[in-house]
Amino acid sequence: MRKSPCNLQDVFFTFARSESELIEAIAGDILNKLYKMSPGHSMNLGTEAVEGMCLDISKMPEMHLESDTFARMNSLRFLKFYHPFYFMDSKDKMHLPLSGLKYLSDELRYLHWHRFPAKSLPQNFCAENIVDLTLHSSRVEKLWTGVQDLLNLRWIDLSRSTHLLEIPDLSRAKNLKYIDLSFCESLLEVHSSIQHLEKLEILILSGCKNLGIVPKTIESKFLRILDLSHCKNVRKCPEISGYLEELMLQGTAIEELPQSISKVKEIRILDLSGCSNITKFPQISGNIKQLRLLWTVIEEVPSSIEFLATLCVLEMNFCEQLSSLPTCICKLKCLERLELSYCPKLESFPEILEPMESLKCLDLSGTAIKELPSSIKFLSCLYMLQLNRCDNLSGKMRREVTIILPGSEIPGWFCDQSMGSSVAIKLPTNCHQHNGFAFGMVFVFPDPPTELQCNRIFICECHARGENDEHHDVLFNLSTCAYELRSVESDQMLLLYNPCEFVKRDCISQYSGKEISFEFYLDEPSGIQNRCKVKRCGVYLMDE
Repeated sequence: MRKSPCNLQDVFFTFARSESELIEAIAGDILNKLYKMSPGHSMNLGTEAVEGMCLDISKMPEMHLESDTFARMNSLRFLKFYHPFYFMDSKDKMHLPLSGLKYLSDELRYLHWHRFPAKSLPQNFCAENIVDLTLHSSRVEKLWTGVQDLLNLRWIDLSRSTHLLEIPDLSRAKNLKYIDLSFCESLLEVHSSIQHLEKLEILILSGCKNLGIVPKTIESKFLRILDLSHCKNVRKCPEISGYLEELMLQGTAIEELPQSISKVKEIRILDLSGCSNITKFPQISGNIKQLRLLWTVIEEVPSSIEFLATLCVLEMNFCEQLSSLPTCICKLKCLERLELSYCPKLESFPEILEPMESLKCLDLSGTAIKELPSSIKFLSCLYMLQLNRCDNLSGKMRREVTIILPGSEIPGWFCDQSMGSSVAIKLPTNCHQHNGFAFGMVFVFPDPPTELQCNRIFICECHARGENDEHHDVLFNLSTCAYELRSVESDQMLLLYNPCEFVKRDCISQYSGKEISFEFYLDEPSGIQNRCKVKRCGVYLMDE
């Protein structure tokens, strides 16, 4: 007994979206029994018994279909011609006459055809039963002419259909939830009917490089993701009335955000990277988690940033006009990553007036900062501090960068590392061109430190064999102080960078091509037993 259209529709929609192996196996078996094909021959299928077809075209030779291939398949409900790695596929495997297809069953619920070879669907095709329409990387220029009753339609994916010129009037697709038109490079305009789709959740238009006209408003209260990234001709973002979570506008020509964005409380990710017309820091909800403002011309970060209580990531790399940060940035208690690299006008980093216990990564590379504030010690969980090409750094910070954080592993880019408190490396023949050393050390204290032991001085001693290998010469000693180091019950990792101004090139240049060793230990006050155990250490020679 045949199932009702309603039940079958639900089954197709549920399983097809997860690409069920069961459906694929059953439909594939039906297809294999229906025909046998040899290369170079045309394929013409026809049977009223077929309700589903599924074919992995990556495993098939080229196929030439006739325009009436599906003419007798009046019961066809499920049609899937797919490529499992379609982003890597650039060859058409299925071909149609220039006239395209004459017929597709009006019973179709699920139509998934990778690299669909026709300019449109059949002229007489009725799409009222379609739930999922996926024609990514197709040659389609338009789907159909006029308005269709699309009450069952939930999903449209025409991504990478570079010939697509228009999308139809979707005003009757009242239940449509997902639209992906990404990288439809010939698309100039999005039909205004999209703004009235009340159940729309995701709209992806990224990479539509010629798209210039988008709806002024998107009325759906269920919209979660709007992606207009790299639509370089889009100058205005639609007004939003939904529960938007992600707004991707990077690489667009917009000058400001829509006024409605400040009222969207659920927004989690906002990306304005590469929006060269954005001059002001966006006014957004305090629930934002990721804010990407790279390559904008924002001049300052307002004090109101302290109200972004849930912000985890702030990226402002390559903001050439950014000159300062407010001291209230320390109030961002959830901030984990702060990236400010290559902001050439940024000359100072604000005092950290209260602990920032979540900040793990701080990137100040390529900025004009002259020194770091002493209060940087309040960044207790910092594990990455990047100061590459900070040519204006002066004082101790120009000579040394020290970071201590919980951990039992030295970063993998330390090519020379070993267990214990010493490690040996072979110097390159051009070591006179080195730019200093980076050192890594994992240590632990079995016993809690006393008051006298809270300010720790760590020593790194460099040795080289003498002329006759009879004794070891001490080339240099390095020391660094870890202030207020009290809670060290678990493994701790120390990272130390000393540029060449502190470790003279002449000290090691005479040992080019030879082996030198480094020993790490704690310099305890007189009369105090050394209870520090160095578990692992590593050295990295910095190039120019």
